[in-house]
Amino acid sequence: MAVINTSVGPIKQLIHREPTWLDSANAIEIKHIASQSPASQLNLQPGDLIWQVNQQAASEVDLLEESYQSSSIHYQLYSRQSQATMEIDAPSIPLGIHCEKTSAAILKHWQQGLFDWHDLFILWNRREWDNLLLCCDYYNRPLIIRSCVRWLKMEQRFNATHLFRGAALFEKEQLTKGVRLIDQYVKHCINIYSSAFMSIASLYLAFWSKQCGHWQDWLKWLQCADFFSQGKITRIMHTVTMEARIEPITVIRWLNRPFPVNFYLPNQKQPKRLFELNAMLQQMGPHQLLPVCLLASKRPNPTYNILIKCYRTLYKHWGDALHPLIVITTYNDLQAPNSNQTYEQKCFKEKIPIIFLVDKHNRVASHLQLSHTPAFFLINREGNVCYEGTQISTYDFWQTLYLSH
Repeated sequence: MAVINTSVGPIKQLIHREPTWLDSANAIEIKHIASQSPASQLNLQPGDLIWQVNQQAASEVDLLEESYQSSSIHYQLYSRQSQATMEIDAPSIPLGIHCEKTSAAILKHWQQGLFDWHDLFILWNRREWDNLLLCCDYYNRPLIIRSCVRWLKMEQRFNATHLFRGAALFEKEQLTKGVRLIDQYVKHCINIYSSAFMSIASLYLAFWSKQCGHWQDWLKWLQCADFFSQGKITRIMHTVTMEARIEPITVIRWLNRPFPVNFYLPNQKQPKRLFELNAMLQQMGPHQLLPVCLLASKRPNPTYNILIKCYRTLYKHWGDALHPLIVITTYNDLQAPNSNQTYEQKCFKEKIPIIFLVDKHNRVASHLQLSHTPAFFLINREGNVCYEGTQISTYDFWQTLYLSH
């Protein structure tokens, strides 16, 4: 077993050259590797499969939670490039990888009733229409009791399976059936799921409008798709720029620019205590980063919950490099937490600091010209934005550390 010196200390690595059988239904696939991260120093590659994490099937493990709860992690991987298996014993700090479940793992989970809406987006992105239909079938074959409960709740009767079943049917030339389901999704679910889902719905409504010869509607829905995707979905960007030949909607980007608002806002719990951006920056160390989350005019949503979950893990491993998270919201009322604040509540119990500031008139979000919530920024001591997005992952954080140092 070799010992590799990495940026997080020595990591043990053992490579087995003999061939082995691997069940991809239990694996996750590495898609991206951050520069100068432990993963890059271990020479991991996109396409490598992680099939066990601490003796559990990798597809069953929440890597963020495992990184937070464990002191060390044992990985078992398969390298497609060298056709060898690999064992890694590492500290629990994230390695700097972005992974996705394999298609076989997604199907297995949905067959078992373990539903994750993002899985449908992954299959759509891979253009696996039959697998997409299979997952939607698994969701719509629940126990009779659960089916009755869903029927009584309007928000459950119409869900993301309508969108993705509709998309798959549309791609398989069943245009009318497909667009009918997508239209139901738009009417009933526009404020429930992520903006990426709405961008996909808009794309197919644009395709349908073009099919019917409604050219103004075609352009209108393409512009909606462009707006909701924010340039992050390749197929939508290609359709907007190459097929329709229209200019994408300009998105204000603050990356590598000074954060434009020197806010001066009251603390949500202690209104007489005011926080100013410049004052906080001056108190930071030379390599510290200030995380700022804007909720604008909406209450916490599932994306916010995942963001706080990631912040919790980042703070465990990089607490010295992070100022406490600043959350700016328009709401001044302290109501009982909902299901989208699960990790916020865990942070409170575990003494992980979050500072809530109230921007009653939404001036900060308006100045930033935000179209999505939450919006997340990492700001360095000089006041420049090092990262921005609706979400952050440990891969993004490693990449930010590399670029900012």
